[in-house]
Amino acid sequence: MRKLSEGLDPEQEAAFEEAAYVVIKARQQAAERLERAGIHIDLDPSPFAAHCSARLPAPPPNRFCGCPAYRGDGGPCINRFTDFDAPDFGEGPSQRPCRHPPSAHIIAP
Repeated sequence: MRKLSEGLDPEQEAAFEEAAYVVIKARQQAAERLERAGIHIDLDPSPFAAHCSARLPAPPPNRFCGCPAYRGDGGPCINRFTDFDAPDFGEGPSQRPCRHPPSAHIIAP
C-alpha cells in the first residue's frame, strides 16, 4: 500500500500528520459525547480506522503493526500492546510499542 504522505514536502507532511491527529481526537470526543448521552455505537467501521495500518519489516512478511488505537499528543504513537502475531521465542507474546505517526491510525489498510 502506498503511503498517503508519499511525495509531500516537509511542510505538507507536517500538515498531513496534524490533520490526522485532529481526526483521531474528533473521533474520540464524538464517542465520549455519545457514551455520556447513553448512545452506544461502534465507530470503528469507517475509513478512519483506529488500528495502525503501518506495515512492519519482515519476518514474518506482509504484517501490519497491530496497535489497536493511537495514543499520543500528535507525535508518534506511544501505545504499547501485546503482539500476538510476532514470533514466540518461548516467553509468550511480546509487548511492543507502536511508534507510528497519527496518519497510520486513520487510514484503513
